[in-house]
Amino acid sequence: REYFGFSLMLLANLLLLVGLVVTVSASPPDNTPEMTQCRAACKAEWKCSNPSEKWEPAQPFFNRLFMWTCEEDCQYECMQQFNAAHGPKQHFGKWSFVRVAGMQEFFSAIFSLGNALPFLWGGLKLRGLLRGGGSLYCSKILYAYSVFGVITWFFSFVYHSRDIGYTELIDYFFADFMWWFTTVWTVISVFNLRKRADQITVSVIWSMWLFVHFVYLTQWKFDYGFNTAMGTLNGIIQSILWVVWSKKNSDRSYSKKIQIFFLLLWVCSAFELLDFEPFWWVMDAHAVWHGVTIPLFFYLWSWVLEHVQYEMKDGVRDIKDK
Repeated sequence: REYFGFSLMLLANLLLLVGLVVTVSASPPDNTPEMTQCRAACKAEWKCSNPSEKWEPAQPFFNRLFMWTCEEDCQYECMQQFNAAHGPKQHFGKWSFVRVAGMQEFFSAIFSLGNALPFLWGGLKLRGLLRGGGSLYCSKILYAYSVFGVITWFFSFVYHSRDIGYTELIDYFFADFMWWFTTVWTVISVFNLRKRADQITVSVIWSMWLFVHFVYLTQWKFDYGFNTAMGTLNGIIQSILWVVWSKKNSDRSYSKKIQIFFLLLWVCSAFELLDFEPFWWVMDAHAVWHGVTIPLFFYLWSWVLEHVQYEMKDGVRDIKDK
Protein backbone atom coordinates (compact mmCIF):
# COMPACT_ATOMS: atom_id res chain seq x y z
CA ARG A 1 0.00 0.00 0.00
CA GLU A 2 2.79 2.45 0.76
CA TYR A 3 3.86 2.30 -2.90
CA PHE A 4 0.35 2.74 -4.29
CA GLY A 5 0.60 6.54 -4.37
CA PHE A 6 4.05 6.41 -5.96
CA SER A 7 2.82 3.96 -8.62
CA LEU A 8 -0.18 6.15 -9.36
CA MET A 9 2.14 9.15 -9.71
CA LEU A 10 4.34 7.31 -12.22
CA LEU A 11 1.25 6.23 -14.15
CA ALA A 12 0.07 9.83 -14.35
CA ASN A 13 3.54 10.85 -15.55
CA LEU A 14 3.48 8.19 -18.26
CA LEU A 15 0.03 9.24 -19.44
CA LEU A 16 1.16 12.85 -19.62
CA LEU A 17 4.20 11.97 -21.72
CA VAL A 18 2.04 9.87 -24.04
CA GLY A 19 -0.34 12.80 -24.35
CA LEU A 20 2.50 15.04 -25.45
CA VAL A 21 3.06 13.00 -28.60
CA VAL A 22 -0.59 12.61 -29.51
CA THR A 23 -1.76 14.99 -32.18
CA VAL A 24 -5.28 16.26 -31.65
CA SER A 25 -7.17 17.02 -34.82
CA ALA A 26 -8.98 20.31 -34.89
CA SER A 27 -11.20 21.99 -37.41
CA PRO A 28 -9.39 24.58 -39.55
CA PRO A 29 -11.97 27.26 -40.32
CA ASP A 30 -9.46 30.13 -40.23
CA ASN A 31 -9.04 30.67 -43.97
CA THR A 32 -12.31 29.34 -45.32
CA PRO A 33 -14.10 31.57 -47.84
CA GLU A 34 -16.70 32.41 -45.18
CA MET A 35 -14.09 33.68 -42.74
CA THR A 36 -12.07 35.47 -45.42
CA GLN A 37 -15.11 37.31 -46.72
CA CYS A 38 -16.23 38.20 -43.20
CA ARG A 39 -12.87 39.73 -42.33
CA ALA A 40 -12.74 41.70 -45.56
CA ALA A 41 -16.25 43.07 -45.04
CA CYS A 42 -15.52 43.99 -41.43
CA LYS A 43 -12.30 45.81 -42.29
CA ALA A 44 -14.11 47.77 -44.96
CA GLU A 45 -16.99 48.64 -42.63
CA TRP A 46 -14.74 49.79 -39.80
CA LYS A 47 -12.27 51.41 -42.19
CA CYS A 48 -9.29 49.62 -40.67
CA SER A 49 -7.02 51.36 -43.16
CA ASN A 50 -7.88 54.59 -41.33
CA PRO A 51 -9.01 53.41 -37.89
CA SER A 52 -9.21 56.86 -36.30
CA GLU A 53 -12.14 57.74 -38.56
CA LYS A 54 -14.67 55.17 -37.35
CA TRP A 55 -13.22 52.24 -35.39
CA GLU A 56 -11.26 53.98 -32.61
CA PRO A 57 -14.16 56.13 -31.29
CA ALA A 58 -16.36 53.02 -31.02
CA GLN A 59 -13.80 50.74 -29.38
CA PRO A 60 -14.61 49.83 -25.74
CA PHE A 61 -12.24 51.07 -23.03
CA PHE A 62 -10.89 47.65 -22.01
CA ASN A 63 -10.17 46.75 -25.63
CA ARG A 64 -8.11 49.93 -25.90
CA LEU A 65 -6.42 49.07 -22.59
CA PHE A 66 -5.22 45.74 -24.00
CA MET A 67 -4.32 47.38 -27.31
CA TRP A 68 -6.52 45.36 -29.65
CA THR A 69 -6.17 46.54 -33.24
CA CYS A 70 -8.90 47.07 -35.78
CA GLU A 71 -7.86 43.97 -37.74
CA GLU A 72 -7.81 41.87 -34.56
CA ASP A 73 -11.26 43.08 -33.56
CA CYS A 74 -12.54 42.08 -37.00
CA GLN A 75 -10.93 38.66 -36.63
CA TYR A 76 -12.56 38.29 -33.22
CA GLU A 77 -16.03 39.30 -34.45
CA CYS A 78 -15.83 36.92 -37.40
CA MET A 79 -14.75 34.03 -35.17
CA GLN A 80 -17.71 34.65 -32.87
CA GLN A 81 -20.11 34.80 -35.80
CA PHE A 82 -18.66 31.59 -37.26
CA ASN A 83 -19.01 29.78 -33.93
CA ALA A 84 -22.58 31.01 -33.49
CA ALA A 85 -23.45 29.53 -36.88
CA HIS A 86 -21.43 26.31 -36.76
CA GLY A 87 -20.84 25.60 -33.08
CA PRO A 88 -17.63 25.97 -31.05
CA LYS A 89 -14.52 25.67 -33.19
CA GLN A 90 -10.83 26.21 -32.66
CA HIS A 91 -9.26 29.06 -34.59
CA PHE A 92 -5.52 29.26 -35.13
CA GLY A 93 -5.06 26.32 -32.74
CA LYS A 94 -7.07 27.83 -29.86
CA TRP A 95 -10.65 28.11 -28.74
CA SER A 96 -12.11 31.48 -29.59
CA PHE A 97 -13.16 32.70 -26.16
CA VAL A 98 -15.54 35.54 -25.49
CA ARG A 99 -13.54 38.48 -24.21
CA VAL A 100 -14.29 39.68 -20.69
CA ALA A 101 -13.02 43.16 -19.75
CA GLY A 102 -10.86 43.03 -22.86
CA MET A 103 -9.07 39.86 -21.74
CA GLN A 104 -8.64 37.08 -24.28
CA GLU A 105 -8.81 34.15 -21.84
CA PHE A 106 -10.49 35.60 -18.78
CA PHE A 107 -10.42 32.68 -16.33
CA SER A 108 -6.91 31.56 -17.29
CA ALA A 109 -5.76 35.14 -16.70
CA ILE A 110 -7.55 35.56 -13.36
CA PHE A 111 -6.44 32.15 -12.10
CA SER A 112 -2.86 33.03 -13.07
CA LEU A 113 -3.03 35.98 -10.68
CA GLY A 114 -4.49 33.62 -8.10
CA ASN A 115 -1.46 31.35 -8.45
CA ALA A 116 0.82 34.26 -7.56
CA LEU A 117 -0.79 34.50 -4.11
CA PRO A 118 0.74 31.32 -2.60
CA PHE A 119 4.21 32.49 -3.65
CA LEU A 120 3.63 35.94 -2.18
CA TRP A 121 2.26 34.43 1.04
CA GLY A 122 5.06 31.86 1.26
CA GLY A 123 7.78 34.44 0.63
CA LEU A 124 6.45 36.74 3.35
CA LYS A 125 6.16 33.86 5.83
CA LEU A 126 9.69 32.73 4.97
CA ARG A 127 11.00 36.23 5.49
CA GLY A 128 9.34 36.37 8.89
CA LEU A 129 10.87 33.07 9.96
CA LEU A 130 14.39 34.07 8.97
CA ARG A 131 14.05 37.55 10.42
CA GLY A 132 13.41 35.92 13.75
CA GLY A 133 17.10 35.18 14.00
CA GLY A 134 17.27 31.91 12.12
CA SER A 135 19.43 30.85 9.21
CA LEU A 136 18.95 28.20 6.59
CA TYR A 137 20.95 26.67 3.79
CA CYS A 138 19.77 27.78 0.30
CA SER A 139 17.49 30.39 1.88
CA LYS A 140 18.37 32.75 -0.98
CA ILE A 141 17.13 30.22 -3.50
CA LEU A 142 13.81 29.92 -1.64
CA TYR A 143 13.50 33.70 -1.50
CA ALA A 144 14.20 33.93 -5.22
CA TYR A 145 11.74 31.10 -5.87
CA SER A 146 8.94 33.03 -4.16
CA VAL A 147 9.80 36.27 -5.99
CA PHE A 148 10.10 34.61 -9.38
CA GLY A 149 6.90 32.71 -8.67
CA VAL A 150 4.98 35.97 -8.31
CA ILE A 151 6.64 37.41 -11.44
CA THR A 152 6.06 34.23 -13.45
CA TRP A 153 2.35 34.11 -12.68
CA PHE A 154 2.00 37.82 -13.39
CA PHE A 155 3.37 37.29 -16.89
CA SER A 156 1.08 34.29 -17.25
CA PHE A 157 -1.77 36.72 -16.53
CA VAL A 158 -0.42 39.09 -19.19
CA TYR A 159 -0.09 36.30 -21.75
CA HIS A 160 -3.58 34.91 -21.20
CA SER A 161 -5.01 38.42 -21.29
CA ARG A 162 -3.32 39.28 -24.57
CA ASP A 163 -1.65 36.58 -26.63
CA ILE A 164 1.06 38.29 -28.66
CA GLY A 165 4.35 36.74 -29.73
CA TYR A 166 6.49 38.41 -27.09
CA THR A 167 4.03 37.89 -24.22
CA GLU A 168 4.03 34.19 -25.02
CA LEU A 169 7.84 34.04 -25.07
CA ILE A 170 8.10 35.86 -21.73
CA ASP A 171 5.52 33.53 -20.19
CA TYR A 172 7.40 30.42 -21.34
CA PHE A 173 10.82 31.71 -20.31
CA PHE A 174 9.77 32.67 -16.79
CA ALA A 175 8.14 29.25 -16.43
CA ASP A 176 11.49 27.74 -17.44
CA PHE A 177 13.22 29.86 -14.80
CA MET A 178 10.89 28.30 -12.26
CA TRP A 179 12.16 24.87 -13.33
CA TRP A 180 15.66 26.12 -12.56
CA PHE A 181 14.83 27.16 -8.99
CA THR A 182 12.87 24.04 -8.14
CA THR A 183 15.48 21.72 -9.65
CA VAL A 184 18.44 23.39 -7.93
CA TRP A 185 16.68 23.38 -4.56
CA THR A 186 15.58 19.77 -5.04
CA VAL A 187 19.11 18.55 -5.78
CA ILE A 188 20.62 20.55 -2.91
CA SER A 189 18.01 19.34 -0.41
CA VAL A 190 17.70 15.71 -1.45
CA PHE A 191 21.47 15.15 -1.64
CA ASN A 192 22.05 17.26 1.48
CA LEU A 193 24.58 19.60 -0.15
CA ARG A 194 25.38 22.01 2.67
CA LYS A 195 28.71 23.36 1.44
CA ARG A 196 28.44 26.65 -0.43
CA ALA A 197 30.82 25.39 -3.15
CA ASP A 198 28.57 22.39 -3.84
CA GLN A 199 25.50 24.60 -4.05
CA ILE A 200 27.23 26.95 -6.48
CA THR A 201 28.37 24.00 -8.61
CA VAL A 202 24.81 22.68 -8.93
CA SER A 203 23.53 26.18 -9.76
CA VAL A 204 26.17 26.75 -12.44
CA ILE A 205 25.62 23.36 -14.11
CA TRP A 206 21.87 23.85 -14.27
CA SER A 207 22.31 27.46 -15.44
CA MET A 208 24.41 26.23 -18.36
CA TRP A 209 21.70 23.75 -19.32
CA LEU A 210 19.03 26.45 -19.08
CA PHE A 211 21.13 28.79 -21.23
CA VAL A 212 21.51 26.12 -23.94
CA HIS A 213 17.76 25.47 -23.75
CA PHE A 214 16.99 29.17 -24.25
CA VAL A 215 19.45 29.49 -27.13
CA TYR A 216 17.86 26.53 -28.89
CA LEU A 217 14.35 27.94 -28.50
CA THR A 218 15.23 31.46 -29.60
CA GLN A 219 17.90 30.90 -32.26
CA TRP A 220 16.87 27.63 -33.88
CA LYS A 221 13.23 26.79 -33.34
CA PHE A 222 10.68 27.60 -30.68
CA ASP A 223 9.53 24.03 -30.29
CA TYR A 224 6.51 23.98 -27.98
CA GLY A 225 6.49 20.20 -27.76
CA PHE A 226 10.17 20.05 -26.84
CA ASN A 227 9.78 22.78 -24.22
CA THR A 228 6.80 21.01 -22.67
CA ALA A 229 8.54 17.63 -22.76
CA MET A 230 11.58 19.07 -20.98
CA GLY A 231 9.36 20.59 -18.32
CA THR A 232 7.51 17.32 -17.86
CA LEU A 233 10.74 15.32 -17.65
CA ASN A 234 12.06 17.80 -15.10
CA GLY A 235 8.89 17.37 -13.05
CA ILE A 236 9.16 13.57 -13.16
CA ILE A 237 12.76 13.67 -11.94
CA GLN A 238 11.84 16.04 -9.12
CA SER A 239 8.89 13.86 -8.13
CA ILE A 240 11.08 10.77 -7.85
CA LEU A 241 13.81 12.60 -5.91
CA TRP A 242 11.34 14.05 -3.39
CA VAL A 243 9.68 10.66 -2.91
CA VAL A 244 13.13 9.24 -2.13
CA TRP A 245 13.75 12.10 0.29
CA SER A 246 10.38 11.48 1.93
CA LYS A 247 11.18 7.80 2.46
CA LYS A 248 14.58 8.61 3.96
CA ASN A 249 13.07 11.22 6.28
CA SER A 250 9.90 9.36 7.24
CA ASP A 251 10.52 10.25 10.89
CA ARG A 252 9.56 13.85 10.11
CA SER A 253 5.86 14.43 10.65
CA TYR A 254 5.48 16.48 7.47
CA SER A 255 7.54 14.23 5.14
CA LYS A 256 4.58 12.64 3.35
CA LYS A 257 3.06 16.00 2.43
CA ILE A 258 5.48 16.37 -0.48
CA GLN A 259 4.37 12.97 -1.83
CA ILE A 260 0.75 14.04 -1.57
CA PHE A 261 1.55 17.31 -3.35
CA PHE A 262 3.17 15.62 -6.35
CA LEU A 263 0.47 12.96 -6.51
CA LEU A 264 -2.26 15.60 -6.64
CA LEU A 265 -0.24 17.71 -9.07
CA TRP A 266 0.17 14.88 -11.56
CA VAL A 267 -3.45 13.79 -11.24
CA CYS A 268 -4.63 17.35 -11.85
CA SER A 269 -2.23 17.68 -14.78
CA ALA A 270 -4.72 15.55 -16.71
CA PHE A 271 -6.47 18.84 -17.42
CA GLU A 272 -3.47 19.75 -19.59
CA LEU A 273 -4.28 16.69 -21.70
CA LEU A 274 -8.01 17.22 -21.85
CA ASP A 275 -9.43 19.50 -24.50
CA PHE A 276 -13.11 20.24 -24.15
CA GLU A 277 -15.29 23.05 -25.44
CA PRO A 278 -15.10 26.07 -23.16
CA PHE A 279 -17.86 26.48 -20.60
CA TRP A 280 -19.84 29.65 -21.26
CA TRP A 281 -17.19 30.44 -23.93
CA VAL A 282 -14.74 31.55 -21.21
CA MET A 283 -13.34 28.48 -19.39
CA ASP A 284 -11.54 25.54 -20.97
CA ALA A 285 -9.42 22.69 -19.58
CA HIS A 286 -6.32 24.88 -19.37
CA ALA A 287 -8.22 27.43 -17.26
CA VAL A 288 -9.39 24.65 -14.93
CA TRP A 289 -5.75 23.50 -14.61
CA HIS A 290 -4.71 26.98 -13.53
CA GLY A 291 -7.60 27.05 -11.09
CA VAL A 292 -6.81 23.78 -9.32
CA THR A 293 -3.12 24.64 -8.91
CA ILE A 294 -3.91 27.59 -6.62
CA PRO A 295 -4.73 25.45 -3.54
CA LEU A 296 -1.96 23.03 -4.53
CA PHE A 297 0.67 25.77 -4.35
CA PHE A 298 -0.65 26.92 -0.97
CA TYR A 299 -0.26 23.29 0.14
CA LEU A 300 3.27 23.18 -1.26
CA TRP A 301 4.29 26.36 0.56
CA SER A 302 2.82 25.07 3.82
CA TRP A 303 5.16 22.08 3.43
CA VAL A 304 8.12 24.34 2.56
CA LEU A 305 7.54 26.41 5.71
CA GLU A 306 7.28 23.30 7.88
CA HIS A 307 10.52 22.06 6.33
CA VAL A 308 12.23 25.39 7.01
CA GLN A 309 11.08 25.40 10.63
CA TYR A 310 12.31 21.85 11.16
CA GLU A 311 15.70 22.56 9.63
CA MET A 312 16.12 25.74 11.68
CA LYS A 313 15.07 23.96 14.88
CA ASP A 314 17.51 21.20 14.10
CA GLY A 315 20.31 23.76 13.96
CA VAL A 316 21.05 23.43 10.26
CA ARG A 317 23.29 26.21 8.95
CA ASP A 318 25.18 26.99 5.79
CA ILE A 319 28.58 25.34 5.71
CA LYS A 320 31.14 27.50 3.98
CA ASP A 321 34.38 26.17 2.57
CA LYS A 322 37.40 27.34 4.48
